[in-house]
Amino acid sequence: METEDLLDLTIHSDLRGVRHGLDRVNTVLVANGYDADLRGSVQILLAEVMNNIVKHAYGEGGQGMIKVLVTVCEPSLQFRITDTGVPLPDFAARPKDYDLINTPVEHLPEGGFGWNLISQIATNLDYCREDDQNILTFEIRLSQHGQGLSLDERANLQPQPGG
Repeated sequence: METEDLLDLTIHSDLRGVRHGLDRVNTVLVANGYDADLRGSVQILLAEVMNNIVKHAYGEGGQGMIKVLVTVCEPSLQFRITDTGVPLPDFAARPKDYDLINTPVEHLPEGGFGWNLISQIATNLDYCREDDQNILTFEIRLSQHGQGLSLDERANLQPQPGG
């Protein structure tokens, strides 16, 4: 199976860093021909993941880095997000068993909303802790979104500055 790294990015674990990371990922996806629907799904997922890292893994006033690797592995985009913050509790990466779409907001339980959102958009969601690093991986199936350019078409593109 042919793969290609689209982006290997390291950002500061603060709100400005998250904004920069989201902008950078979007720029790379646009340059590679991915449609607005896919880019929107990626933005939702990465905003939730990176904001959780800032808020929970590093905590208030905590400083650290977040590494984002985006790889094309057709028929999916694969994401690997790493940080050196505190580990997730054992239960945190497991989706809750409620339906976000059909459950009224006032009946949603407290906590776990982000993981449920992530698990409804992404596939192959996995979390582990290795060598003092949190590693979260997930995929977004391209068949549910715009395919973007093929690997051969991307190979013929001019490199993007800062990519």
